[in-house]
Order: sequence, then C-alpha cells, then structure tokens
Amino acid sequence: MTHARIPILVIVGPTAVGKTEASVRVAERLQGEIISADSRQIYRGMDIGTAKPDAGLLRHVPHHLIDVVDAADAFSAARFALLAREAIRAIHARARRSVVVGGSGLYIRALLDGLFPGPPASPPVRAKLQEIVRKLGSRELHARLSEVDPEAAGAIHPNDAVRLVRALEVFELTGDPITRLRETVLEEEPALEATLIGLTRDRQDLYDRIDRRVDRMMEEGLAEEVRRLEEAGSAGDRSWKAVGYREIASAIRGEISMADAVERTKRSTRRYAKRQITWFSRDPRITWVVLGRDSGPSEVAEEILSRTPDCMK
Repeated sequence: MTHARIPILVIVGPTAVGKTEASVRVAERLQGEIISADSRQIYRGMDIGTAKPDAGLLRHVPHHLIDVVDAADAFSAARFALLAREAIRAIHARARRSVVVGGSGLYIRALLDGLFPGPPASPPVRAKLQEIVRKLGSRELHARLSEVDPEAAGAIHPNDAVRLVRALEVFELTGDPITRLRETVLEEEPALEATLIGLTRDRQDLYDRIDRRVDRMMEEGLAEEVRRLEEAGSAGDRSWKAVGYREIASAIRGEISMADAVERTKRSTRRYAKRQITWFSRDPRITWVVLGRDSGPSEVAEEILSRTPDCMK
C-alpha cells in the first residue's frame, strides 16, 4: 500500500547556536508547529538549565514534546519517535506544518530512521569488516554498502565506520538490507519527507555564546532550580546527569564551589556542543547554514526558509 509522504522540516545544530528563536519565526511563516527534539526539555521542572522556550515564544507557536515526563522518570529515543510521529500526524490533520527542532542526534535518528535493533552482533563478521576498515579504509565499506543498500549508503557518511560496519553486518547475517528491515519496524504511518537544515557557527563564536548562556542561566536562578529538584527528590539518574545540573548539584552539596561549578558547566557544555557537531556532521542529508557572529533570529530564519522546499510553504 502506498502512503503519501508528509513533508517535515528538521532544524538541528549544537546547543546555543540559535535554533530556538529562529525556529519560532520559521514556524510562524510556514503556519507550522514545533516538535522539540531535545532530550532534556522532555523533563518537567528542568526549565532554566535546558533553555526551554519562554512563555512568549510558546504563545507565538504551539510546541510539542516539552514537559512530557517528570525529571525522575525514564524516557527513551524510541518513545520520543513514537510521540513525535503521533504529533506529526495530528499537525498534518490540522493542515499545518511540522518543524522538528533540536540537538539530540539520537532522537532525530530515531524519528527519521527508526531504532532498528537488528540481529545480535556477530564477533566474527564484525571483526572481518573492521579488518577491511583497517586495511582499506571505511570508504571501501561505503562502496560495498552502496551496492547492496544504496539508501543506507546515502544516509551514512563514508567516514562513519561504526554505522557502515553495522549496516553490512546486518546484511551478511540476514541477507536483507538494513533499510528494508527498518521499514518493517517503522509501521507507524505516514512516511516522512524530511528536509534537514543544520545551523553552525565559528567555534569561538559558539563557545562565547555558550559562556554567556550559562551566565544568564545562573542569573535566572539555575542554582535554585537544581536545589528544588534535589530537595523534592524528583531528579532521576538520566536527568541528573544533564550538563549543568550535575555540576551545580555538586556545588550545592558542598563538593565544589559555585564558581567552580559554573566554569565546569561552561566547559562541559562546550564539549557537549563539540559532540553534537561531530554527530550531525556524519549525516549527509543535512544542508548546513554557517551563521555569522551578528546573525540574529530573523536573519537565521530567512536563511532556513531560503533552503526550505516549496512543498513546505
């Protein structure tokens, strides 16, 4: 059975790059609604440290998948994908556009590609493929994958040896391309036609923005927010590991000074941003927009819209 593909816009990029305000302007222009793909904004009570959109932005455009569970509860990428697809179907039924925005790469992958577990790893097969990488390089695996599963090869960067090994491992173990097997897992309809736009900045510009954001969070009461969560016993293992929360909690417990906690938060956030950039840079589907130091939300929105296909407008 052939299902119509629903066009969605996906805006990704590292923390503090400028996604939130720009995406609201984009959604306004597209008559759209925003689906947050942020693994921390899912949690209720974690507001300041996760840079949730403020009340003003929330009034402008409907947002989904923010404040879904308590901070003590577990939440998975698979559950995100399920809820996000439900939201996309509902938004489409209202004749509006879905704009997915966030920096959680695993959430984006779960939504677009599914989290296909596949057969258990086979050490002999995996070792053979890893030996090919060692001798001939990951591009040799990419060429082989292109022959048996062109769609998967198109979605995996030629240098992403880990994903290439897994895709070919699945093919050797099952005889089926991983793309076809994923389709059997992604039974939720409709199929999605995603346009991916990535925002990035000069590294020092991004780091300066991160430092300013952490200072602003402290001024807005991050320490008090963390103290409330800790006193209420409402922070779970995953949420408590979030950047900023673990550092400030250490200061509240007297393990380090608050000044040290702030510096550690800035450093941890910069490292997190670097990991996000590395993750997204491996996805060849993303069209990148390099922002200038003076790029404001309206200008960023125009850059995104200029790369948005007509079917979204």
